[in-house]
Amino acid sequence: MTARTTQAIRHLTAGFTEMGMAVSEQIYQATTAFARHDPDRARQVIEADGAINETELRLARRSLRVLALQQPQASAFRAVMTVVKASVDLEQIGDNAVAIARETLLLPTATGLPSVAELLGQMTLAIQTMLEQGLDAYLRQEPDLARQVAESDLTIDRDFVRLRHHLIRELGADPKLAATITSYLVVARLLEHIGDHVVNVTEWVVYGATGQLVELNPGKLDRRRVTG
Repeated sequence: MTARTTQAIRHLTAGFTEMGMAVSEQIYQATTAFARHDPDRARQVIEADGAINETELRLARRSLRVLALQQPQASAFRAVMTVVKASVDLEQIGDNAVAIARETLLLPTATGLPSVAELLGQMTLAIQTMLEQGLDAYLRQEPDLARQVAESDLTIDRDFVRLRHHLIRELGADPKLAATITSYLVVARLLEHIGDHVVNVTEWVVYGATGQLVELNPGKLDRRRVTG
């Protein structure tokens, strides 16, 4: 690997990591806005998404330039492709955070569901931890850690199932809360989708480190793994 290619990959790595941390913050701010019914915070999340989108485009342009002009081989090629592919998932995580923020603005009332909000908070913390560990696996080029992070997504799925059951019970107790409960269910589903995107990121981490294209959590659709 030439010194020029090494430097280019170093810049891509730094940009990708910064994007990942920015997306993690967006997740936190969006779910906090929803839990606190804070429209101002929600609008800030929506406004901040433009910078994340621009970062994804900038990383894509830089990556394509490296591929075209320097024609990296082997591990260098994989490092560039990991950024190209995984940054798309980070951008989509940001889009999901925006969707959570928009759901805050659509809440019919400021009526909260404290017990459900607590479960959402637990899901949010678990997802942030998952994403940050995925970024750590990326920086350290540790495929085994990436696989462990992907496995933790099954916990997120179980949390979603538990939260959904809780919401159904809340609806049975007070049908007037139907609109609010629907919003909580939408947000929970968006968080579950974010977990799926983090798994995609870890799959690209494995590729970057080993050259293997893998599908992690292939048994995820087995309900026994999610509900058991």
